[in-house]
Amino acid sequence: MFSIQYSVFSVQCSVLVLVAAVTWRCDAAELGTPRKYPARDSILAIVNDQAITVYEALQRVPKSSKDRLRKKYRNADLENPQKRLEVQASLRRQRAQAAQELIDQEIIYAEFKKRGRRVSPGYLAEQLARVVARETRGDAAKFIAMLNAQQKMTLADYKAKLRKDVAVGILLSQEVSQHARISPQAVATWYQKHLSTFTQPAKVCLQMLVLKKHRFAGPVPLAQKVAEVDRALLDGMDFAEAVKKYSHGFAKEKGGDLPWLNEQDVKKEFRTAFAEMKKGACTPAIHLANEVYWLRIKDFKPSETIPLKRVRRLIQGNLLRDERRRRYAQFINKLRRLTHVRLYYAEIRL
Repeated sequence: MFSIQYSVFSVQCSVLVLVAAVTWRCDAAELGTPRKYPARDSILAIVNDQAITVYEALQRVPKSSKDRLRKKYRNADLENPQKRLEVQASLRRQRAQAAQELIDQEIIYAEFKKRGRRVSPGYLAEQLARVVARETRGDAAKFIAMLNAQQKMTLADYKAKLRKDVAVGILLSQEVSQHARISPQAVATWYQKHLSTFTQPAKVCLQMLVLKKHRFAGPVPLAQKVAEVDRALLDGMDFAEAVKKYSHGFAKEKGGDLPWLNEQDVKKEFRTAFAEMKKGACTPAIHLANEVYWLRIKDFKPSETIPLKRVRRLIQGNLLRDERRRRYAQFINKLRRLTHVRLYYAEIRL
């Protein structure tokens, strides 16, 4: 159903004043069979002289949010007390956000009317026609029936809701969206500051041959075997064949092949050994405390930085989103200070 969403601008807010003692219950059982919530018409808040009810807050929670919870928590999970608490907390957060958005919407709409603004009948009719076309392919009678069945609303009720949504959208566009600008220099500055985010580290693909020292009777047999491996490699023996013949490593059957690794994640001793070597080269024996290694550089990918021109639009979009959030927070906080809002719950618990 039609609804202008302002979650991109919404800010989380805690309700701090306890005026009434009605409890809005939030049970994990809701994910199974639907249940009837008590006091749905209880007043949540009054913005100037406009009341907001529990039912309106419940209606505002998107069905997609509930569906995600149903998918995440299967009914079997709800037997676990901890899982039930998680579901309850998630539902409370969703409903608290929906309630805060409703309060903020009323505050913005009050400002729209205070400025003497109005939504023209022609523009409202145009928006309504778009909704009817999208929802029921232009069938007005079907749309009215759907309103009554799904939202218990008359067409007049829906027009009033749509008028408010459109008015809020107009004012937000003028006060927030139209003033949000991101310069090319701001994008370039952010890119340089977060350059590591767009830099792929150097990667190396290695083959490894390893002799484990504890498998030899002493230093002499070990030295003899090291010399034997050295000779075989210097004489041109294929490294993979040498691995299969001599190695004690886990990758022996794969010819010593290791997965691609970030060069910085490779042991310091190994990096030092192949630092100046080219693709296809093999290191001399590397003696560590408990093993002796030979490494072959099978392939190498140098460090690469994604150029600004490829990510400019992405960065600009993210900065624009943040700027709109900042301007929205600034705008709504100013209106909150100038608007009389009476809250009826210490914590939003639907």
